[in-house]
Amino acid sequence: MNTVVVGAVDGYTWNQCELWWKSLKITGFKGEITLLAYNLNDKTYAEMIKRNINVIKREPGKHAQVVVNRFQDYAWFANTFSEDTWIVCTDVSDIAFQKNPEEFLWTEDGVDQEIVVASEGIFFKGNRWVRENLFSSFPSQYDRMENEILYNAGSFAARSGVLTKLALEVFAMCMKVPEARNHDQAAFNILLRDPHYGKRTLFTNSNDEWCFCGASSIFAKPEDANNYMEELPMIEDGLCYVLGHRLTTMFHHYSRDPNIAREVRKRILGT
Repeated sequence: MNTVVVGAVDGYTWNQCELWWKSLKITGFKGEITLLAYNLNDKTYAEMIKRNINVIKREPGKHAQVVVNRFQDYAWFANTFSEDTWIVCTDVSDIAFQKNPEEFLWTEDGVDQEIVVASEGIFFKGNRWVRENLFSSFPSQYDRMENEILYNAGSFAARSGVLTKLALEVFAMCMKVPEARNHDQAAFNILLRDPHYGKRTLFTNSNDEWCFCGASSIFAKPEDANNYMEELPMIEDGLCYVLGHRLTTMFHHYSRDPNIAREVRKRILGT
């Protein structure tokens, strides 16, 4: 049984990484924690090494945005592990772990699929930024995707064998429109609808115990939040509960609300 958690950071300070790291550690996770680091200063590097984080310094890639280049590096990274290794690929500055991801991925029955993704609880057409990003980046895909559910590209897991291929395809698709911005998530979602990946994917909803992503619901503008299709969570003492009492493995986008961010930080860091 092998699970690795990896994030990609661009010019981050340790303060932007600490909560992500500490929240994972206090869940009891014992596996490898890796950061793919772009434009990393020596002070931050030293803080990461002090905490036994596997830091892999990466050069700026072919695209101007790290959110795109990280997928090429995910593929390279995944290829260094056995094909059945679970690699949890997450954003860093706005994700708090609430449970050990192995509790979800390695249950008694296990996850039969090779990819696990988190719903944002909306259709592509249900959020202005999301639909405009899709249309400007991949206009030929808009009609096919507007009524599809949006799955988050910063809170997924995949077996290394399939991640090497999926991540390279996301990167290649983004590189076909290099002038587009923040289009990695749109490409990721388009590829998940390919039967080759779709049949290998566990499409979790917002109220499953994988990840609650709040950008399109509790942290969205009212006109977008009204399009959220699932039950809203309860946030209490810095923890996100779905369906009243179930903790999700991850709480994503918590930093978008100052009060909630303060509660999460207090719970994890005590400050």
